[in-house]
Amino acid sequence: MLRKNRSVFIIMSVSLLVFIAAGFVSYLVSSSRQNTPVWKGYYQLLFEEDADLEVVAKALNSSGIVPFITESTAKIPLFSYDKSIYKPVSDIRNYYVEGDPLLDPFLKGISAYFHGYADGRKVKIVYIPEKESAVKTYLKLKKAFKQDTLWWSMVDFQPLQRLLFIIFALVLNLFLYLFARNKKVFFFVALVSWIFPLVFGNLETLIAAASCQFSWILFSDQIYRNIKYYLNYRNFDPELVGNGIASLVFTLVVCISVFILFSGNGGFTVMLVSYIMMISATVLLMFHLYHQHNVRIHRIFFPVRILERRKCFRLDEVYAAGLFFIFLLVVPVLFHVSVSFEEVAIPAPYQLTGDMTLSFESLKRLSHSHNDKHIPDLSDYVTHMAFIDGYQYGRTYKFPEKGEKVSVPVFMNKNGLAYRENLVVKMFTDDWYQSIINADNSTGLVAMLVRQEAPVGVKSAGLHRMTTVRERFGTYYIYYLFLLLPFLFWVSGIVTFPEDKVKRLFIRRRRQVV
Repeated sequence: MLRKNRSVFIIMSVSLLVFIAAGFVSYLVSSSRQNTPVWKGYYQLLFEEDADLEVVAKALNSSGIVPFITESTAKIPLFSYDKSIYKPVSDIRNYYVEGDPLLDPFLKGISAYFHGYADGRKVKIVYIPEKESAVKTYLKLKKAFKQDTLWWSMVDFQPLQRLLFIIFALVLNLFLYLFARNKKVFFFVALVSWIFPLVFGNLETLIAAASCQFSWILFSDQIYRNIKYYLNYRNFDPELVGNGIASLVFTLVVCISVFILFSGNGGFTVMLVSYIMMISATVLLMFHLYHQHNVRIHRIFFPVRILERRKCFRLDEVYAAGLFFIFLLVVPVLFHVSVSFEEVAIPAPYQLTGDMTLSFESLKRLSHSHNDKHIPDLSDYVTHMAFIDGYQYGRTYKFPEKGEKVSVPVFMNKNGLAYRENLVVKMFTDDWYQSIINADNSTGLVAMLVRQEAPVGVKSAGLHRMTTVRERFGTYYIYYLFLLLPFLFWVSGIVTFPEDKVKRLFIRRRRQVV
């Protein structure tokens, strides 16, 4: 029996080591990729390409989700020069840039903010403010739009759905434990609680429900029994109390970890804490199972009958541990090949290094770092404003130098002689820059760029679901739970409670009293 208990310990040790290694590998892989954070203060909504933006605007207005940003409400100024300063001369065409001002590269690139791809289809993009919680915003959108005409690209719109599935799993399993004493029935309906989120929800809700399911199993199998025997016999047994405390701690850790992982409050620090908590809980349970002397190892895995036929297959616990190890290594590879990312291409900002202030100098450096295929950003907007402020005087499209002057020649008659002077009609100073940045920061596309509070480059690329550190750790956490939960379920579900030992203690205590 001790050899079998050691086999249990070996299997769990191997799975734990693989889990830790996979976590660190995923961190290295994710840290080498460029993260794509969402817009600060805004959500992105995706609509069908043929969606009527006027209907969308009416629905958003009726729902109180204002001010929103669409292609027609981007509020990009076209001309803002002071016509009173303009001094016409004989050949006026010399003071205009050849071509239409609408050929401004910034104006030509604006449409990239409001058009993209999702699931192989062209979509229109609308930006809504992040004034309320994701749950309230989700409910308003659900009421305003039909499910088949709207996608919300941010994960933050799903916590209510996950919470409902978690509550569903908790209530269902509590009901099962109170009324279904048959363990087979309990296991069957528990599987139903796993399938329900899989069909009507997503992978995260399934894992959350499964984790709560497993927590209730541990709670019902050991904590409840400890309380029951204590009330019946009025006697504390160190082993029983230790088992109860271990189960309770593991239950709390699993629930807290699941809440942290899937509550939408991401971040590397929080994710790392949850990761360490889950490892600690597993180690605690490993030692707890290692000291159990009545674990029937042949029922650990689902193919019970296959493992029992040792004459045909000659499978030992060590071989089972090896298969378990290989399975842990293969599944993440298959998972990444199949569902590691979604086919989505929409504008997303990425934070730049260096100066993190919206200054003249930082935006100038940003303008010099562009390639030929970038989406316009705030530095392009400043260039655009400098262009439309000076294009009628012959200024070309380029980022303004600090203190740059735009002047026109003026001829004056003094005492019958012609004098030429250069009249300064525009000067790009700090005051001009601040007036451009702060002209309208309440709504519109420029307001969204200013809201980032730092220079950001903007790109349109496939937004991978598993690119951030939190999501990659969460992915391997999912592997870990999917593979380890059935194993722990069988172990914890068939550990026979030492009922005879408690009765002997009770009889011995009564004899001592007599």
